[in-house]
Amino acid sequence: EQQEEELSAARVEQMERQQEQERVAAFQQPQGIQQQESQMNQQENQEAQLHRIQMEERQQFEREQASQRLMQEEQAKKQQMMEQELEQIKKMQEREHQLRMQEQARL
Repeated sequence: EQQEEELSAARVEQMERQQEQERVAAFQQPQGIQQQESQMNQQENQEAQLHRIQMEERQQFEREQASQRLMQEEQAKKQQMMEQELEQIKKMQEREHQLRMQEQARL
């Protein structure tokens, strides 16, 4: 009879421990899921941040390229204007030379 009581008490104790373990597991499971979700959110945030940085770098690069193109175009325009001015000066000098030659021929 005493053995049965001890056996019964041991069963009750084991059931209580099992219930406690189940409660702990039930509590820990949502925490594990939350931790997983948190890690996934963190990874998504990092990927989004990396994407933003890459977009900003690409936009910066494109702005620099556009700025360089603009400077090259302006430089080409200045070069063209200088060449035109030089051409006009040459024509004026040629005309002055012809006028002098005509003047000398008359004299």
